[in-house]
Order: sequence, then C-alpha cells, then structure tokens
Amino acid sequence: MSYAELQANAAARAPLPAVALTGVKMAISLDADYTVTRSAPSRKVVAVLRGSDPALADSYLVLGAHYDHVAPKQVSRPADQVPSPTGGATDTIYNGADDNGSGCAALLAVAKAMREGSRPRRTVVFVWFAGEERGLLGSEYHARYGLPADRVAAMLNLDMVGRNESNRAEQSGTVYVLGSDRISTELHNINEDANASLSDALTLDYRYNDPINVRLHYFSSDHFAYAMRGVPIICYTTGLHPDYHQVTDSVERIEFPKLARVAHLVLETAKRLADWDHAPVRDNLGPRVGRGRTGKIAK
Repeated sequence: MSYAELQANAAARAPLPAVALTGVKMAISLDADYTVTRSAPSRKVVAVLRGSDPALADSYLVLGAHYDHVAPKQVSRPADQVPSPTGGATDTIYNGADDNGSGCAALLAVAKAMREGSRPRRTVVFVWFAGEERGLLGSEYHARYGLPADRVAAMLNLDMVGRNESNRAEQSGTVYVLGSDRISTELHNINEDANASLSDALTLDYRYNDPINVRLHYFSSDHFAYAMRGVPIICYTTGLHPDYHQVTDSVERIEFPKLARVAHLVLETAKRLADWDHAPVRDNLGPRVGRGRTGKIAK
C-alpha cells in the first residue's frame, strides 16, 4: 500500500496491514524529570526484640502492619455526606478500623506476648509501616535500606484481619493466607503446623494466593516489598467487605474474637520461626496452593 492509502485507512479506522520491518533500529529517549508538587513526611514505628542465641541474633524475623489509611473525605456536595455509623453528625473521617487498625492491634498483641515470653533465639523486628496506601512506600524503603535481605529469615504481614469477608457469618473462622508457598515450601508448612497446634485453629483459605486471582492481592500489601527481594513471606488477611475504604470502616464493626484468633496464629508461627535453627529454605517454586487447596506441601 502507498503511504496515502495507509493514511486514508488510518483516518477511517480501517484495519491496517501487517508490515515486517527488517534491519531497522529504533532509539527512544525519555525525559524522566519531574516536579515535586506535594510532599508528606512520615515515620515508621520500629521495635526490636534482640535474639538470645549469638549464632542467630544477626538473623531477623520481620513482622509488619501498615498504620496509614486514606485522607479525610472531601465533602463537596450533599451526595458525598455519609451519616455517622454511631449516629449524629455527618461523618467525613476514614477511621480505617479494619484497614489497618486491626493489623496494627494484632501486631501489638503479638509483640507484647513475645516480649513477655521466653526470649527468641532469632532477632524479631516489629514494624508499623507508613505509606502503604500510596504504593507500599514505607515497606519499600525499609526492605531496601532497613535490613539486608539475605539476613531476613521471613516476613509476616497483617493487613485487614478483623472482619469477615463480605460480612458473611460463615467466614468467622477463616483467614486468607497469601504467598506462604511461593518462595519457601518450608515456611508454608511451618504456618500449617502452627495452625494445627492451636486449640482455636482457623480455616486457612488460599484462594487469593492463586496465580489467577484477579484482585492481585499478592502484589498489593507490604509483604511484597520483601518478596521482591527474595524474602519468604506470609500475608494474613480476612478479606474485603462493603466498608473497605469507606468512612463506615469503624471500630464497632470489628470482630474482636476473630482478631484475637488471627493474632494467636501469627504469634505461634512467629515463635517457631524465631527459634528455628535455620532460615526457611528458599526453594522458589512459586504458588502451588490456591482456590480449593489447603494443607502442607510435600517437599
């Protein structure tokens, strides 16, 4: 086709023929300059429980939860106004009780229990991250600069662990587990054993670990910053609900008994990892548990 014919077809949005270009080189230049229009300083909260075993004290277990949420609701028209869940004036505050006050509270409980129990052999680092909602900014910074990735045995992340998915009562004993098998089979099995040892064992559901999960949960919370650096990770979540990122995500909707059960599982898994004589082996076999699958994985 002539150039004029191609131009006419393009203008008419008609199909264009495939054209093979051989011996052609292309150079693309990108202007990556940018102007800072707004900055927001933030701080992570970090607590360290030093390991008791000299051989393991410089090996780290990281437990994390993000403490940031979204900004106050911008009310510009009557339709934006939402009644307060407790009655009274219009509510414009995103409380973030489940996202992620629940994870922060659970992490505090785990930290308290580990501090009051026998001192772990491995050093445990508790981190409350900022900037998760803006793109994992706090965890990315800490994973990059906080600790050498080859000395982090594992990272456990708690993100939204205080509700039932879609407010379904039958989910009261379920927690969704993401990523446990992707980098370390051994880590997955440690978590399974920890749950089986509990008198209040939970149902571990791996549907959101499935590689065809359309919501891409695996990539959307703080554990991913560590996973990108080869650190074995587990993310615990109880799933989404209608109050997710709404002003109605308030504390009276939290299922506290369930929150305590999730914290108990994380504590038991953390204790095993903190005393394990070696870091979970990084066999990097990818996701093998997903929708409809559960239990330990044969090595």
